[in-house]
Amino acid sequence: MQQTCKNCDNQFEGNFCNQCGQEAGVQKINLRFIGYDLQQGLLNFDSGMLYTIKELFTRPGHSIREFIEGKRVHHFKPVSLVVILATIYAFVHHYFGMHLFTDLSANQDEIAHGTLLIYNFFEDQYSLFILLSIPFLAVCTFVLIRSRGYSFAENLVIITFVSAQRLVVSLAMFPLLYIFEGDYPGKTAISSLISIGLYCWVFVQLFWQMKKWKVIFLALASYCLGILLFTLIFVLVVFAI
Repeated sequence: MQQTCKNCDNQFEGNFCNQCGQEAGVQKINLRFIGYDLQQGLLNFDSGMLYTIKELFTRPGHSIREFIEGKRVHHFKPVSLVVILATIYAFVHHYFGMHLFTDLSANQDEIAHGTLLIYNFFEDQYSLFILLSIPFLAVCTFVLIRSRGYSFAENLVIITFVSAQRLVVSLAMFPLLYIFEGDYPGKTAISSLISIGLYCWVFVQLFWQMKKWKVIFLALASYCLGILLFTLIFVLVVFAI
């Protein structure tokens, strides 16, 4: 029985497309898929990682939408990708011992010094916070943009790809930190603006049928609410311990 490949639209018979190699049966994205992604992706590292990163910085929203719809043969698994990038970030950060937040002087008052310590603590654990914040951002995206029909698991995949993108941006900032010895003008603002700009770009492409201003508003709202919710729960857990 002939079927149409979800990746290249080729007509073929059998379990794999004879033109691009994609599997005939594409698994629906759910929580089981995400668990399988993590297990298989970490054990089967392949060249799809570079392709996926390229897609995230050239056509991020379109690429994520195609992945959800079944066009996955060239992609690296999203959960595995973000875990690997988070591990690389943590290693590079601790190996070189660089901080974005070094503007405050230790000679300033206790409040300023305490603020610096808090900032550096969050930065030291940045890759972990990125991973832990994914479900909170996914919940807010699911609630605010649920009219588009994506399930919670599919929103997890969307935010996981976006988080991988943010980690790549953060890794790209390390050469500047190294050259300027952790101190260059507007370092924090530059990193934040790039990340927010890319975040909005992803959602504008992903939800191309909606008005751009509405997508940008909902994307920023879901991001702010997600980070606020994550921070609130994190603080409550820390004080409870």
